[in-house]
Amino acid sequence: MRGRLAAGLVALLVMTACAHAPETASPSPRHSEASTAAPSRLACHRPTLRTTRGRRPAITQRYLRTYANDHFACVAMWVPRLDEGFVPQGLALDGHTAWISGHTWDRELRHDSCQVMQVDLRSGKLLKFTPRVRGSVGRLRPVVCRHGGALALTKDGVWLIETARIWLLDPRRIGKADQIKRAWRVIKPAKGSVGAINGDHLVLGGFTNVSKARIDWFSLTDLLTPGRVELRPRERELEGPGYVTALKSQPAPSKMQGLQFDPRGKLVVVRSSPKCGEMRVGSAKWAFLPGAEGVAFDRKGHVWALSETTALRPTIPLVPSLVRFDSALTERGVQPQCLP
Repeated sequence: MRGRLAAGLVALLVMTACAHAPETASPSPRHSEASTAAPSRLACHRPTLRTTRGRRPAITQRYLRTYANDHFACVAMWVPRLDEGFVPQGLALDGHTAWISGHTWDRELRHDSCQVMQVDLRSGKLLKFTPRVRGSVGRLRPVVCRHGGALALTKDGVWLIETARIWLLDPRRIGKADQIKRAWRVIKPAKGSVGAINGDHLVLGGFTNVSKARIDWFSLTDLLTPGRVELRPRERELEGPGYVTALKSQPAPSKMQGLQFDPRGKLVVVRSSPKCGEMRVGSAKWAFLPGAEGVAFDRKGHVWALSETTALRPTIPLVPSLVRFDSALTERGVQPQCLP
């Protein structure tokens, strides 16, 4: 009897020790680097495949991939039309809705074409959509927007920014023939791969894969002056009343996928690859959503981010296309380890 009791006690102790022992095996293939930062002060729950809002695209994965700082994520959503080839790029918030820009392959034109949509953030429902943006800059022949790398929202309308052009759209006329209010050309070496607006400042940046990039600052008031149709960098000596000259230029890092201003008015730079992301303000850096593109801050200071990763299927990793992060990310998040 004593032998059986002793054996039972030993077995119980072994089971208890195993239950509390740290894992030493390699992490599951669906997991990436883990975060060691403190939990969000909002105590929100990390989104799962089941809790991600909106219409799920045709995927075979059964789990979302984790990534550093993902425990600060509170809400996730699938952007509409991913199964139709839409690649999300630009983001602007408008109350309980979001304006999203991006591009997809246009079979008729045989090249990529910009698309713009408005989405309900509570349900993921598509509210407005335009499959193509086509118009003229000044007296030049009409052209089609091809990329839609950034988006901004002001009282003047929806600003659609691409590498060589900027389009000002009427939000009430999205999807209609007269949706374009004005348009401008961006003259090299300035580029509009990414961009943002804050007060009277329009900032534009160009994407580079390995080399240093640049950011150019322009006056929005000058841009909206009647007759202005082209934005030029400071080093280009061009004459004429139709030009808007950059206020200043500054160096920027490679792999720059998004620009934004935080609630304090500081410039935010987002860098990413399909497998990892980084958000930085000045010298501060935080690990971020893989494939991050456009970002926007809501009225509570929380940051929303778009990812193009799922649109680039087969996807590694699988992450939602729109995620809201608690503002505590910038207070207690860990630094990125995956981008040079």
